Amino acid sequence: MHIRACRESSPSESVSESAVDREVQKSSTALTTAPAGYLVEPRMITVGSETEEFCETEQVRCSACGYTAETRLDTILIPSTRGLKPWKRCSACQAYFLVESYMPRQEVTHTEKTSWGKSDTGKELNRFKKRMFLSVIRLLKRYCPPPASLLDVGCSYGGFLMEASKAGYEVRGFDIVPEAVKYVNSQGIPAEMSFSISELDSVDDSSLDVVTCLDCNYYWPDQISELSNAYAKLKPGGYLVMRVVDKSWLLSFGLSLRKLSGKAGERVIRAAVNDHRFAMPLRSLLKVIRKRGFEVEYASPRGALHSDQTRPLVKLSFAFGTALWEAGRLVFLAPAALILATKPR
Repeated sequence: MHIRACRESSPSESVSESAVDREVQKSSTALTTAPAGYLVEPRMITVGSETEEFCETEQVRCSACGYTAETRLDTILIPSTRGLKPWKRCSACQAYFLVESYMPRQEVTHTEKTSWGKSDTGKELNRFKKRMFLSVIRLLKRYCPPPASLLDVGCSYGGFLMEASKAGYEVRGFDIVPEAVKYVNSQGIPAEMSFSISELDSVDDSSLDVVTCLDCNYYWPDQISELSNAYAKLKPGGYLVMRVVDKSWLLSFGLSLRKLSGKAGERVIRAAVNDHRFAMPLRSLLKVIRKRGFEVEYASPRGALHSDQTRPLVKLSFAFGTALWEAGRLVFLAPAALILATKPR
């Protein structure tokens, strides 16, 4: 999910069909002319009982790190909630990424069908994720206490914005789901519909103290550009805070397991991918963040657990992964992590 945060508009204005169309038209040229690959040569591929038409790629740009491969990368058919789709693995950052053009209107339609895109379950997730929201605020207070201006990218139904506002931050957000934007506005928090930080014309460069991206970077069609856009909006000394998922290790395991047991492997693959557009190793992401000009102050699975009601197996994975990471950062095997990085003064 994404955001626009500038002037505060009425709920009806910010989520009208014409507003959706305007944002789609604004984003379409920028987002569909730079897909994660140049699509050519349609093929039919059969995996088990599933057959899907997809396109080979002659030249591929990784949506996670921006690297363009000079040699042909193998296509991997990966099942997810988006269907059976062609993916590649980047030879530079080792991320797996979906080879499919980003279509704004389709992305809105897809997201509206997810638990975080629907009104009832989206609001329930506000409560479910409260533990993580408060962990982010505690971390942020150590570096940038309120009052401070904060923009939340992919704000969904505003759970984090509400908690940050209670803590004293001056908040705003944006998302691609009209109903979510309408709800956030109804809570007295300015939010607008947008597909990219670059579209926030009313938010001046070097004007924000904090940009938060919680559980949304893996939906970006061009992560390098979005990180650069966040950097541009931050004041010198401002902070980028991210909650990121790294299940690239689980996806690698699932792909290996699929060779031995198709059904078991595909269950693991689906759990690793969900509906994300890429799966990137944490170490690679930290390198990308530093290359965008940020200085990483904090990176750990500690604090990234969503809820006390999270399934015991996931809690165990966080505990095990946190212990491994904090023992020397030799390997990352947790489901997710919190990152805090600063724009140098």
